[in-house]
Amino acid sequence: MTPTSRADQLERSALGRLLAELRGFTLDVAPLPLAERQFDAILRHTKSGRTVAVEIKRITHGRTGEIPATLALASFHLGGAARELDAQPLLLLLAPLWNDRALQMAKEFVARHVPFLGWALVTDDGGLAVSLPKFKIDVVLPPKLKAPRAPTARQSTDLFTDANRWMLKILLLQRLPTNLWGGPRDKIGGVPQLSRVAGLTPESAYRFVKALDAQGFAHVERGSFQLVRRAVLVEQWLAQDAARSLPWQPVRWRRGRPDEVEEVFTVAGDAPKYAVTGFEACKSLGLLHASTPGIQIQVECGLDEAMRVWKLEPSPPAEAHFSIARARFPLSVFSGAVVCGHRTVVDALQAALDVRSCAGRGVEQSDYIVRDVLRLLENP
Repeated sequence: MTPTSRADQLERSALGRLLAELRGFTLDVAPLPLAERQFDAILRHTKSGRTVAVEIKRITHGRTGEIPATLALASFHLGGAARELDAQPLLLLLAPLWNDRALQMAKEFVARHVPFLGWALVTDDGGLAVSLPKFKIDVVLPPKLKAPRAPTARQSTDLFTDANRWMLKILLLQRLPTNLWGGPRDKIGGVPQLSRVAGLTPESAYRFVKALDAQGFAHVERGSFQLVRRAVLVEQWLAQDAARSLPWQPVRWRRGRPDEVEEVFTVAGDAPKYAVTGFEACKSLGLLHASTPGIQIQVECGLDEAMRVWKLEPSPPAEAHFSIARARFPLSVFSGAVVCGHRTVVDALQAALDVRSCAGRGVEQSDYIVRDVLRLLENP
């Protein structure tokens, strides 16, 4: 892989941004014959003639701990190979989103364990950090916050409204098995088909695709479209839901402690919709990676009606049988739910979104589903 021949535009763009910040350096296009190259790029300091040997790594989403782990693995071979050329080793990390905590952990790890290693982080949202000990360079440039444009009465720029979440799930989850996704599996090629499959007006589907295109998440051409930069889009969705957890109400069943959720919650007759979520949903879906006590259930109706219909009453957290909350996005939550045994459970992506704000190991569980099961942090 070389920066002059690799087809991946992200890596070439990252090198360009790095060079723009490292003034006084140039890209040494061919420092060695191709078969002998051990690095992705060689940078040369024009004044001193000293070199920087660059290795490029793409990390999934820069969560806490991932950057230090990548630094540790790269330091073994990058350091030795760079010493052979008397070059400053530099690991260039590419990530979708800026993460202040992970960045601080990276600084502390390098200072403590591999102080000879140079490193840089370039993120898709505009962030850049670079540290080159031999050249006494240490720069941190977080992404600039862009002021959102005010939406007009006929155009919403919020990608994560209830209807938009439902359409996003249709686009992202169509290949999932039926035990993880209860929604449509139609292959979507254009706005009219998306409108029909989602059961929404053509205007709603058009506004959604237009918002995706405006924010760089869709490629639109001749009436068809496809998602791009999927990993960044999913990361933004996860971050939004992690920042605003549902107001959970601890409750208990008035008839005594039930053995199973389905003893209490039914959808018979005109009963409101419900769906098990959180860690209990992960368990029901066969995706449990980490666990904490408690069963969370989203309901379609208000809490007073839910307690009347299912014979519940408020309870101290320590004595609660469940925690319930009214669904903030009912179309998205219930339309893709699946039936596991005799209970209704949210789809796999919804479980990851809901569990992310849970105390304990919620982020770990959410990452496992999104990254390892659904593979949504890989740009197709």
